[in-house]
Amino acid sequence: AYEYLKRFTEVKDDILGLEMGQKIADAQSQYDFKKKEQELETYRAKNEELTRLNRHLQELNREKNEFLSMATHDLKNPLTSILLMIETWIEFGVDITKNEALQSLKWLRNMIVDMLNIVINILDVNAIESGELNLYFQQFDLCYRLEALLDNYQQMASAKQLHLQATLPDQKVMVYADPSATTQILDNLVSNAIKYSPIQRNIYIRLIDGEKTVRLEVQDEGQGLSETDLEKLFHKFSRLSARPTGGEHSTGLGLAIVKKLVDAMFGTVYAVSDGKDKGATFIVELPKTPVAEESP
Repeated sequence: AYEYLKRFTEVKDDILGLEMGQKIADAQSQYDFKKKEQELETYRAKNEELTRLNRHLQELNREKNEFLSMATHDLKNPLTSILLMIETWIEFGVDITKNEALQSLKWLRNMIVDMLNIVINILDVNAIESGELNLYFQQFDLCYRLEALLDNYQQMASAKQLHLQATLPDQKVMVYADPSATTQILDNLVSNAIKYSPIQRNIYIRLIDGEKTVRLEVQDEGQGLSETDLEKLFHKFSRLSARPTGGEHSTGLGLAIVKKLVDAMFGTVYAVSDGKDKGATFIVELPKTPVAEESP
């Protein structure tokens, strides 16, 4: 009986050992499988991140190429014209009258202003995107600033026989935003309306004091916007179907700057148009009081 019990115990231990070994092997297999799954998932995540970064780099490269193309074209033309003007002065300077010289200087000044605006717009976009733009929020009268800006643009509008029709409240219209950035937004929208309007048209500027926001509308009777235009309206370096009507210059950055500034001040901006040659209306809404998302 003792020998039988001993043999039974040995056989049982062998069986249990085999079962335990199989369990350990199965557990090791499951561990290895899960580990490979985790490694594969990590690989997939890293691959997706690399794909995303690659797309981002391609987009940055595309923007860089567009910028170089724009800068080359928009800076080369006025620089060439300035060089030709200077060479003309050198060759025929003694025969130029005082009035002709004055007109030439005014023309040169305009060329230089155009080039300076290109550089300023590029720097503005870079400052906004790099987070280096400092906004100083405060409450101020938007109506007063808009009236002053429209006064400054009367001469430019008159040169194209355009009529600035402003509908403004009689009382102050307070907004909570950065005054300089807001003025830049107003300047872009009004100057664009003048730039892209044919002669002898109207430009309507409306300021509406709402409950929580102030709404600005700039409506022109110009070339309008196609569906394609509306899709890329606020993108950098966008070239829309409309063209300046008086030989004015356009960098393709103005509306992109407007969009970024409005977003930074917790406002909204968009445009509506019934199509080509049916004019367009640009609408900006800014808050009247501090917004919760504003950084301290």
